[in-house]
Amino acid sequence: AKKKKKTSKGLHILYFAKFREGITIFLQTL
Repeated sequence: AKKKKKTSKGLHILYFAKFREGITIFLQTL
């Protein structure tokens, strides 16, 4: 479980980036 710490952190950043991108597109659609 400790080995996945770096991977989960990078995945969290990736998810956050996609989340922000999704919000931007969503606001533009509004």
